[in-house]
Amino acid sequence: MNKYTLQDIAGYETEKQEAKKLITILQNYDEYVKDGIFLPKGLLLVGEAGVGKTLLATAIINESNVNLVTLNSKDENIIENIKLAFNEARKSKPSILFFDEIDSFIGARIEFSDLQRRAIQTLLTEIDGLNNSNGILLIATANDKSCLPRSLLRSGRLEKQMTLTLPTFEARENIFDLYLSKHDIFNDISRESLSKKTNGFTGADINNLINEVLIDCKINKKKPTIGDFEKYIPTIIFKDVKRENDKEQLKYIISHEIGHFITTYILKNEIPSITVDRYDTVTGYVKRENKNMNFIKLSSLEDDLTIVLGGIAGEKAIMNDMTTISDGDVKKAEEMIKNAISVGMFGFDCYYPINEKRGPNIVVSDSKISKIENKISEYMNRTLEKGVKIIKENIDIYNKLKDELIKEGSLSSEKISKLLKGER
Repeated sequence: MNKYTLQDIAGYETEKQEAKKLITILQNYDEYVKDGIFLPKGLLLVGEAGVGKTLLATAIINESNVNLVTLNSKDENIIENIKLAFNEARKSKPSILFFDEIDSFIGARIEFSDLQRRAIQTLLTEIDGLNNSNGILLIATANDKSCLPRSLLRSGRLEKQMTLTLPTFEARENIFDLYLSKHDIFNDISRESLSKKTNGFTGADINNLINEVLIDCKINKKKPTIGDFEKYIPTIIFKDVKRENDKEQLKYIISHEIGHFITTYILKNEIPSITVDRYDTVTGYVKRENKNMNFIKLSSLEDDLTIVLGGIAGEKAIMNDMTTISDGDVKKAEEMIKNAISVGMFGFDCYYPINEKRGPNIVVSDSKISKIENKISEYMNRTLEKGVKIIKENIDIYNKLKDELIKEGSLSSEKISKLLKGER
Protein backbone atom coordinates (compact mmCIF):
# COMPACT_ATOMS: atom_id res chain seq x y z
CA MET A 1 0.00 0.00 0.00
CA ASN A 2 1.33 3.47 -0.93
CA LYS A 3 2.73 5.55 1.93
CA TYR A 4 0.29 8.44 1.63
CA THR A 5 -0.52 10.60 4.65
CA LEU A 6 -3.09 13.33 5.25
CA GLN A 7 -0.47 15.87 4.13
CA ASP A 8 -0.68 14.35 0.65
CA ILE A 9 -4.36 15.29 0.40
CA ALA A 10 -5.27 18.82 -0.70
CA GLY A 11 -8.68 20.16 0.32
CA TYR A 12 -11.25 18.14 2.29
CA GLU A 13 -10.27 19.92 5.51
CA THR A 14 -13.39 18.84 7.41
CA GLU A 15 -12.94 15.21 6.37
CA LYS A 16 -9.27 15.29 7.35
CA GLN A 17 -10.15 16.65 10.79
CA GLU A 18 -12.55 13.74 11.30
CA ALA A 19 -9.88 11.34 10.05
CA LYS A 20 -7.39 12.77 12.57
CA LYS A 21 -9.79 11.91 15.41
CA LEU A 22 -9.89 8.27 14.31
CA ILE A 23 -6.12 8.19 13.88
CA THR A 24 -5.62 9.61 17.38
CA ILE A 25 -7.88 6.96 18.93
CA LEU A 26 -6.12 4.17 17.02
CA GLN A 27 -2.67 5.46 17.99
CA ASN A 28 -3.65 5.75 21.67
CA TYR A 29 -6.17 2.94 21.84
CA ASP A 30 -5.47 1.63 25.36
CA GLU A 31 -5.59 5.12 26.85
CA TYR A 32 -8.96 5.90 25.23
CA VAL A 33 -10.45 2.54 26.26
CA LYS A 34 -9.34 3.20 29.83
CA ASP A 35 -11.29 6.49 29.74
CA GLY A 36 -14.41 4.69 28.48
CA ILE A 37 -14.07 5.92 24.89
CA PHE A 38 -14.62 3.35 22.16
CA LEU A 39 -13.69 3.26 18.49
CA PRO A 40 -16.56 3.54 15.97
CA LYS A 41 -17.23 0.19 14.33
CA GLY A 42 -17.31 1.43 10.77
CA LEU A 43 -16.38 4.31 8.46
CA LEU A 44 -17.90 4.59 4.98
CA LEU A 45 -16.22 6.90 2.45
CA VAL A 46 -18.57 7.79 -0.41
CA GLY A 47 -17.98 9.69 -3.64
CA GLU A 48 -17.57 9.31 -7.37
CA ALA A 49 -14.47 7.69 -8.80
CA GLY A 50 -11.32 9.79 -8.49
CA VAL A 51 -12.34 12.09 -5.62
CA GLY A 52 -9.87 10.48 -3.22
CA LYS A 53 -11.78 7.91 -1.14
CA THR A 54 -9.05 5.28 -1.30
CA LEU A 55 -6.40 7.97 -0.83
CA LEU A 56 -8.05 9.16 2.40
CA ALA A 57 -8.49 5.58 3.62
CA THR A 58 -4.83 4.86 2.85
CA ALA A 59 -3.74 7.97 4.77
CA ILE A 60 -5.75 6.86 7.82
CA ILE A 61 -4.23 3.38 7.61
CA ASN A 62 -0.66 4.66 7.23
CA GLU A 63 -0.81 7.28 9.97
CA SER A 64 -2.55 4.94 12.41
CA ASN A 65 0.21 2.36 11.92
CA VAL A 66 -1.88 -0.50 13.31
CA ASN A 67 -2.64 -4.02 12.15
CA LEU A 68 -4.27 -4.00 8.69
CA VAL A 69 -6.51 -6.65 7.14
CA THR A 70 -7.93 -6.17 3.63
CA LEU A 71 -11.03 -7.68 2.04
CA ASN A 72 -11.23 -8.31 -1.70
CA SER A 73 -14.79 -8.02 -3.03
CA LYS A 74 -13.86 -9.86 -6.23
CA ASP A 75 -12.83 -13.04 -4.43
CA GLU A 76 -15.17 -15.99 -5.09
CA ASN A 77 -14.75 -17.17 -1.49
CA ILE A 78 -16.03 -13.85 -0.14
CA ILE A 79 -18.13 -15.34 2.69
CA GLU A 80 -15.27 -17.40 4.09
CA ASN A 81 -12.88 -14.48 3.62
CA ILE A 82 -15.14 -12.14 5.60
CA LYS A 83 -15.03 -14.56 8.54
CA LEU A 84 -11.26 -15.03 8.23
CA ALA A 85 -10.67 -11.28 7.95
CA PHE A 86 -12.56 -10.50 11.17
CA ASN A 87 -10.81 -13.37 12.98
CA GLU A 88 -7.44 -12.03 11.82
CA ALA A 89 -8.34 -8.50 12.90
CA ARG A 90 -9.33 -9.72 16.38
CA LYS A 91 -5.85 -11.17 16.95
CA SER A 92 -4.21 -7.75 17.20
CA LYS A 93 -5.97 -4.74 18.70
CA PRO A 94 -6.43 -2.15 17.43
CA SER A 95 -6.89 -3.17 13.79
CA ILE A 96 -8.25 -1.71 10.58
CA LEU A 97 -10.27 -3.92 8.26
CA PHE A 98 -10.33 -2.33 4.79
CA PHE A 99 -13.06 -3.13 2.23
CA ASP A 100 -12.45 -1.08 -0.95
CA GLU A 101 -15.35 -0.55 -3.40
CA ILE A 102 -17.84 -2.45 -1.30
CA ASP A 103 -20.66 -1.36 -3.65
CA SER A 104 -19.04 -3.10 -6.63
CA PHE A 105 -19.67 -6.40 -4.88
CA ILE A 106 -23.05 -5.72 -3.33
CA GLY A 107 -24.53 -4.18 -6.50
CA ALA A 108 -28.10 -2.92 -6.89
CA ARG A 109 -30.17 -3.30 -3.74
CA ILE A 110 -33.18 -4.86 -5.48
CA GLU A 111 -31.14 -7.43 -7.39
CA PHE A 112 -29.07 -9.17 -4.73
CA SER A 113 -27.94 -12.65 -5.72
CA ASP A 114 -28.02 -15.47 -3.21
CA LEU A 115 -24.25 -15.13 -2.75
CA GLN A 116 -24.58 -11.39 -2.13
CA ARG A 117 -27.37 -11.86 0.41
CA ARG A 118 -25.37 -14.46 2.32
CA ALA A 119 -22.23 -12.31 2.20
CA ILE A 120 -24.13 -9.25 3.47
CA GLN A 121 -25.64 -11.28 6.29
CA THR A 122 -22.22 -12.67 7.19
CA LEU A 123 -20.76 -9.15 7.23
CA LEU A 124 -23.60 -7.85 9.43
CA THR A 125 -23.22 -10.79 11.82
CA GLU A 126 -19.47 -10.20 12.16
CA ILE A 127 -19.94 -6.45 12.77
CA ASP A 128 -22.68 -7.08 15.34
CA GLY A 129 -20.39 -9.55 17.08
CA LEU A 130 -17.97 -6.76 17.94
CA ASN A 131 -18.42 -5.28 21.41
CA ASN A 132 -17.86 -1.52 21.13
CA SER A 133 -15.82 -2.41 18.02
CA ASN A 134 -13.34 -4.59 19.98
CA GLY A 135 -10.66 -2.25 18.66
CA ILE A 136 -11.55 -3.01 15.04
CA LEU A 137 -12.38 -0.21 12.61
CA LEU A 138 -14.02 -1.32 9.36
CA ILE A 139 -13.25 1.20 6.59
CA ALA A 140 -15.25 0.77 3.38
CA THR A 141 -15.40 2.86 0.21
CA ALA A 142 -18.31 3.17 -2.23
CA ASN A 143 -19.07 5.18 -5.34
CA ASP A 144 -22.82 4.92 -4.75
CA LYS A 145 -24.26 4.63 -1.24
CA SER A 146 -27.75 3.90 -2.62
CA CYS A 147 -26.52 0.45 -3.70
CA LEU A 148 -25.87 -0.55 -0.10
CA PRO A 149 -28.55 -2.13 2.11
CA ARG A 150 -29.83 0.24 4.79
CA SER A 151 -29.17 -2.40 7.42
CA LEU A 152 -25.44 -1.93 6.79
CA LEU A 153 -25.59 1.84 7.30
CA ARG A 154 -27.37 2.10 10.63
CA SER A 155 -25.72 2.98 13.94
CA GLY A 156 -23.45 0.27 15.27
CA ARG A 157 -22.33 -0.77 11.79
CA LEU A 158 -21.01 1.62 9.11
CA GLU A 159 -22.14 4.39 11.43
CA LYS A 160 -19.61 7.07 10.50
CA GLN A 161 -19.97 8.30 6.93
CA MET A 162 -18.14 10.91 4.88
CA THR A 163 -19.20 12.01 1.39
CA LEU A 164 -16.31 13.32 -0.68
CA THR A 165 -17.61 15.72 -3.32
CA LEU A 166 -15.85 17.16 -6.36
CA PRO A 167 -13.13 19.64 -5.34
CA THR A 168 -14.14 23.30 -5.10
CA PHE A 169 -12.23 26.04 -6.91
CA GLU A 170 -10.01 26.60 -3.86
CA ALA A 171 -9.46 22.86 -3.39
CA ARG A 172 -8.47 22.41 -7.04
CA GLU A 173 -6.00 25.27 -6.67
CA ASN A 174 -4.49 23.52 -3.64
CA ILE A 175 -4.38 20.17 -5.45
CA PHE A 176 -2.57 21.74 -8.40
CA ASP A 177 -0.11 23.39 -6.03
CA LEU A 178 0.49 20.09 -4.22
CA TYR A 179 1.32 18.21 -7.43
CA LEU A 180 2.99 20.99 -9.45
CA SER A 181 5.32 21.88 -6.57
CA LYS A 182 7.02 18.51 -7.03
CA HIS A 183 8.38 19.65 -10.42
CA ASP A 184 10.50 22.79 -10.82
CA ILE A 185 9.44 23.23 -14.46
CA PHE A 186 5.96 24.24 -13.23
CA ASN A 187 7.13 27.11 -11.01
CA ASP A 188 5.75 29.76 -13.39
CA ILE A 189 2.39 28.06 -14.00
CA SER A 190 -0.60 29.83 -12.40
CA ARG A 191 -2.45 27.47 -10.08
CA GLU A 192 -5.41 29.86 -10.03
CA SER A 193 -5.69 29.86 -13.84
CA LEU A 194 -5.61 26.05 -14.00
CA SER A 195 -8.24 25.78 -11.27
CA LYS A 196 -10.58 28.03 -13.27
CA LYS A 197 -10.19 25.82 -16.33
CA THR A 198 -10.82 22.49 -14.59
CA ASN A 199 -14.25 22.81 -13.01
CA GLY A 200 -15.63 19.32 -12.42
CA PHE A 201 -12.20 17.66 -12.23
CA THR A 202 -11.39 15.17 -9.49
CA GLY A 203 -8.01 14.99 -7.81
CA ALA A 204 -7.21 11.98 -10.00
CA ASP A 205 -8.16 13.97 -13.13
CA ILE A 206 -5.79 16.76 -12.10
CA ASN A 207 -2.97 14.30 -11.49
CA ASN A 208 -3.56 12.71 -14.91
CA LEU A 209 -3.64 16.12 -16.61
CA ILE A 210 -0.29 17.08 -15.09
CA ASN A 211 1.18 13.75 -16.17
CA GLU A 212 0.03 14.27 -19.78
CA VAL A 213 1.76 17.67 -19.83
CA LEU A 214 4.91 16.23 -18.26
CA ILE A 215 5.09 13.53 -20.95
CA ASP A 216 4.56 16.09 -23.72
CA CYS A 217 7.24 18.43 -22.36
CA LYS A 218 9.69 15.58 -21.82
CA ILE A 219 9.29 14.21 -25.35
CA ASN A 220 9.38 17.62 -27.03
CA LYS A 221 12.06 19.04 -24.70
CA LYS A 222 10.13 22.22 -23.93
CA LYS A 223 9.00 24.33 -21.00
CA PRO A 224 5.28 23.94 -20.16
CA THR A 225 2.72 26.71 -20.64
CA ILE A 226 -0.93 27.12 -19.69
CA GLY A 227 -1.71 26.29 -23.32
CA ASP A 228 -0.17 22.83 -22.87
CA PHE A 229 -2.60 22.14 -20.04
CA GLU A 230 -5.55 23.42 -22.08
CA LYS A 231 -4.57 21.10 -24.93
CA TYR A 232 -5.01 18.02 -22.74
CA ILE A 233 -8.08 19.09 -20.74
CA PRO A 234 -10.49 17.57 -23.34
CA THR A 235 -8.52 14.32 -23.26
CA ILE A 236 -9.11 14.09 -19.51
CA ILE A 237 -12.79 15.12 -19.75
CA PHE A 238 -13.77 12.74 -22.54
CA LYS A 239 -11.23 9.97 -21.83
CA ASP A 240 -10.38 9.86 -25.52
CA VAL A 241 -7.82 11.16 -28.01
CA LYS A 242 -8.43 14.06 -30.37
CA ARG A 243 -9.78 13.39 -33.86
CA GLU A 244 -10.71 15.69 -36.73
CA ASN A 245 -14.36 16.21 -37.61
CA ASP A 246 -15.77 15.58 -41.07
CA LYS A 247 -15.01 18.66 -43.19
CA GLU A 248 -18.59 18.94 -44.46
CA GLN A 249 -19.91 18.94 -40.89
CA LEU A 250 -17.20 21.26 -39.58
CA LYS A 251 -18.84 24.51 -40.72
CA TYR A 252 -22.01 23.57 -38.83
CA ILE A 253 -20.01 22.54 -35.76
CA ILE A 254 -18.13 25.86 -35.82
CA SER A 255 -21.36 27.87 -36.11
CA HIS A 256 -22.81 25.81 -33.25
CA GLU A 257 -19.87 26.23 -30.86
CA ILE A 258 -19.33 29.91 -31.69
CA GLY A 259 -23.06 30.38 -31.02
CA HIS A 260 -22.49 29.04 -27.50
CA PHE A 261 -19.45 31.30 -27.20
CA ILE A 262 -21.16 34.52 -28.34
CA THR A 263 -24.14 34.09 -26.00
CA THR A 264 -21.79 33.35 -23.10
CA TYR A 265 -19.56 36.31 -23.94
CA ILE A 266 -22.42 38.80 -24.28
CA LEU A 267 -24.65 37.60 -21.42
CA LYS A 268 -22.01 36.62 -18.85
CA ASN A 269 -19.01 38.70 -19.92
CA GLU A 270 -16.92 35.51 -19.97
CA ILE A 271 -14.39 34.30 -22.53
CA PRO A 272 -14.57 30.49 -22.52
CA SER A 273 -12.34 28.23 -24.59
CA ILE A 274 -13.71 26.59 -27.77
CA THR A 275 -12.98 23.16 -29.25
CA VAL A 276 -14.25 21.86 -32.59
CA ASP A 277 -12.21 18.66 -32.50
CA ARG A 278 -13.93 15.31 -32.02
CA TYR A 279 -13.51 13.32 -28.81
CA ASP A 280 -15.42 10.03 -28.88
CA THR A 281 -19.00 11.06 -29.85
CA VAL A 282 -18.51 14.72 -28.82
CA THR A 283 -18.04 16.90 -31.91
CA GLY A 284 -17.06 20.07 -30.05
CA TYR A 285 -17.66 22.04 -26.90
CA VAL A 286 -17.30 25.39 -25.16
CA LYS A 287 -15.63 25.22 -21.72
CA ARG A 288 -16.68 27.86 -19.23
CA GLU A 289 -14.48 28.49 -16.23
CA ASN A 290 -15.70 27.43 -12.80
CA LYS A 291 -19.40 27.26 -13.72
CA ASN A 292 -21.70 25.13 -11.56
CA MET A 293 -24.73 24.34 -13.75
CA ASN A 294 -26.43 22.55 -10.84
CA PHE A 295 -26.99 25.89 -9.09
CA ILE A 296 -29.47 28.04 -11.02
CA LYS A 297 -31.35 31.16 -9.94
CA LEU A 298 -34.65 32.30 -11.42
CA SER A 299 -33.11 35.72 -12.09
CA SER A 300 -30.45 34.15 -14.33
CA LEU A 301 -32.45 31.21 -15.74
CA GLU A 302 -33.33 32.95 -19.01
CA ASP A 303 -29.70 33.87 -19.72
CA ASP A 304 -28.52 30.37 -18.75
CA LEU A 305 -31.07 28.80 -21.12
CA THR A 306 -30.06 31.19 -23.90
CA ILE A 307 -26.46 29.99 -23.53
CA VAL A 308 -27.48 26.30 -23.50
CA LEU A 309 -29.51 26.87 -26.68
CA GLY A 310 -26.81 29.16 -28.08
CA GLY A 311 -25.52 26.38 -30.33
CA ILE A 312 -28.89 25.99 -32.04
CA ALA A 313 -29.16 29.77 -32.26
CA GLY A 314 -25.72 29.82 -33.91
CA GLU A 315 -26.78 27.30 -36.55
CA LYS A 316 -29.98 29.24 -37.28
CA ALA A 317 -28.36 32.69 -37.29
CA ILE A 318 -25.23 31.75 -39.26
CA MET A 319 -26.20 28.72 -41.39
CA ASN A 320 -29.96 29.36 -41.54
CA ASP A 321 -30.32 25.67 -40.72
CA MET A 322 -30.35 23.23 -37.81
CA THR A 323 -28.63 19.85 -37.26
CA THR A 324 -28.75 16.91 -34.86
CA ILE A 325 -25.67 18.34 -33.10
CA SER A 326 -28.24 20.22 -31.02
CA ASP A 327 -29.98 17.15 -29.59
CA GLY A 328 -28.13 17.20 -26.27
CA ASP A 329 -28.65 20.95 -25.84
CA VAL A 330 -32.42 20.63 -26.29
CA LYS A 331 -32.63 17.89 -23.67
CA LYS A 332 -30.45 19.87 -21.26
CA ALA A 333 -32.56 23.03 -21.65
CA GLU A 334 -35.79 21.10 -21.16
CA GLU A 335 -34.37 19.46 -18.02
CA MET A 336 -33.39 22.88 -16.62
CA ILE A 337 -36.93 24.20 -17.09
CA LYS A 338 -38.44 21.05 -15.56
CA ASN A 339 -36.16 21.42 -12.54
CA ALA A 340 -37.30 25.03 -12.17
CA ILE A 341 -40.95 23.92 -12.33
CA SER A 342 -40.33 21.15 -9.79
CA VAL A 343 -39.18 23.65 -7.14
CA GLY A 344 -41.94 26.19 -7.84
CA MET A 345 -39.79 28.84 -9.57
CA PHE A 346 -42.68 29.81 -11.87
CA GLY A 347 -45.31 29.84 -9.15
CA PHE A 348 -47.45 26.99 -7.97
CA ASP A 349 -50.14 27.12 -10.63
CA CYS A 350 -47.85 24.99 -12.82
CA TYR A 351 -45.84 23.41 -10.00
CA TYR A 352 -45.36 19.67 -10.06
CA PRO A 353 -42.49 17.53 -8.68
CA ILE A 354 -41.65 16.31 -12.18
CA ASN A 355 -38.56 14.37 -11.16
CA GLU A 356 -40.50 12.18 -8.72
CA LYS A 357 -42.30 9.02 -9.79
CA ARG A 358 -46.07 9.33 -9.96
CA GLY A 359 -47.70 6.98 -7.51
CA PRO A 360 -51.07 5.36 -8.21
CA ASN A 361 -52.84 7.88 -5.94
CA ILE A 362 -51.30 10.99 -7.53
CA VAL A 363 -53.56 12.61 -10.11
CA VAL A 364 -52.41 15.50 -12.30
CA SER A 365 -55.10 17.44 -14.08
CA ASP A 366 -54.98 17.97 -17.83
CA SER A 367 -54.98 21.73 -17.26
CA LYS A 368 -51.86 21.53 -15.07
CA ILE A 369 -50.08 19.30 -17.61
CA SER A 370 -51.00 21.84 -20.29
CA LYS A 371 -49.60 24.71 -18.18
CA ILE A 372 -46.33 22.82 -17.65
CA GLU A 373 -45.96 22.03 -21.36
CA ASN A 374 -46.76 25.63 -22.29
CA LYS A 375 -44.19 26.95 -19.82
CA ILE A 376 -41.50 24.69 -21.30
CA SER A 377 -42.37 25.75 -24.87
CA GLU A 378 -42.56 29.42 -23.88
CA TYR A 379 -39.08 29.46 -22.34
CA MET A 380 -37.49 27.33 -25.07
CA ASN A 381 -38.84 29.52 -27.88
CA ARG A 382 -38.15 32.82 -26.14
CA THR A 383 -34.56 32.02 -25.22
CA LEU A 384 -33.81 30.55 -28.67
CA GLU A 385 -35.07 33.73 -30.34
CA LYS A 386 -33.03 35.80 -27.89
CA GLY A 387 -29.91 33.80 -28.79
CA VAL A 388 -30.45 34.22 -32.53
CA LYS A 389 -30.84 37.99 -32.08
CA ILE A 390 -27.66 38.25 -29.97
CA ILE A 391 -25.60 36.27 -32.49
CA LYS A 392 -26.84 38.25 -35.51
CA GLU A 393 -26.02 41.49 -33.70
CA ASN A 394 -22.51 40.22 -32.93
CA ILE A 395 -21.71 38.36 -36.16
CA ASP A 396 -18.33 40.12 -36.24
CA ILE A 397 -17.22 37.81 -33.40
CA TYR A 398 -17.96 34.80 -35.59
CA ASN A 399 -15.92 36.31 -38.41
CA LYS A 400 -12.96 36.92 -36.08
CA LEU A 401 -12.89 33.35 -34.75
CA LYS A 402 -14.01 30.97 -37.53
CA ASP A 403 -10.82 30.87 -39.64
CA GLU A 404 -8.59 30.35 -36.62
CA LEU A 405 -10.86 27.56 -35.37
CA ILE A 406 -10.67 25.82 -38.75
CA LYS A 407 -6.89 26.11 -38.62
CA GLU A 408 -6.25 25.20 -34.97
CA GLY A 409 -9.23 23.04 -33.95
CA SER A 410 -9.36 24.67 -30.52
CA LEU A 411 -8.83 28.13 -29.07
CA SER A 412 -7.91 28.97 -25.48
CA SER A 413 -9.62 31.84 -23.70
CA GLU A 414 -6.33 33.77 -23.84
CA LYS A 415 -6.03 33.25 -27.60
CA ILE A 416 -9.66 34.28 -28.15
CA SER A 417 -9.12 37.42 -26.09
CA LYS A 418 -6.30 38.43 -28.43
CA LEU A 419 -8.34 37.66 -31.55
CA LEU A 420 -11.23 39.79 -30.31
CA LYS A 421 -8.79 42.67 -29.86
CA GLY A 422 -7.52 42.20 -33.42
CA GLU A 423 -4.24 40.67 -32.26
CA ARG A 424 -2.66 37.42 -33.47
